[in-house]
Amino acid sequence: MAAVAFSAYSIFTGKVEGPFAEPFITNAGDFSSEITLPCPPKDSLPLPESDVMVRVRNSTEKPGLAGTALADLVGRGFQSGGANNFEEFEFEGTARIIFGVDGVQEGYTVARHFTDPVLVLDSRNGPGVDVILGIKYESLVPLYSPNLDPNLQLTEPAECLPASLIEPILAPSRYPEPSPVPSVTVTEGPPPEDDEPALD
Repeated sequence: MAAVAFSAYSIFTGKVEGPFAEPFITNAGDFSSEITLPCPPKDSLPLPESDVMVRVRNSTEKPGLAGTALADLVGRGFQSGGANNFEEFEFEGTARIIFGVDGVQEGYTVARHFTDPVLVLDSRNGPGVDVILGIKYESLVPLYSPNLDPNLQLTEPAECLPASLIEPILAPSRYPEPSPVPSVTVTEGPPPEDDEPALD
């Protein structure tokens, strides 16, 4: 039974050709799966960092973490989308990379710079990427890491499906937008009066 299920999945995802003259066409609304990881575009390479805008958010109690990480990413060529606190929950991993259907390649490009990132699809429009730093984050991967080879194709870290077949999580009310890189020496003050998280 397991072999049959695996064969069916391989045919469905296009990894194996099936014995049929016409392809299967499955509407996204008719398909359900526990898989939440979107696949990178087929045979795609990392985008130039200068083409990718990233916002960094700190889910931990470590002050200045998001600002420092954003400055490091901008130093590697990424566009700044700002840095602030993420107060919904404390992420227990290293980094949670969040992007929409239009930003899958961008999300995978950013993820290469983190150790054991979790990639998440949400309902946002556009290619902007959010990075939520978790309690296990210490620093970006070294620049000499083999994973940062610009000629290395983007690959999924686990079983994945096309983004169009995945139910996205709800996008934030505000997306990453051009922003100056915050100083890493800024002293944190009282929280703002509105609902916007304070800059880290």
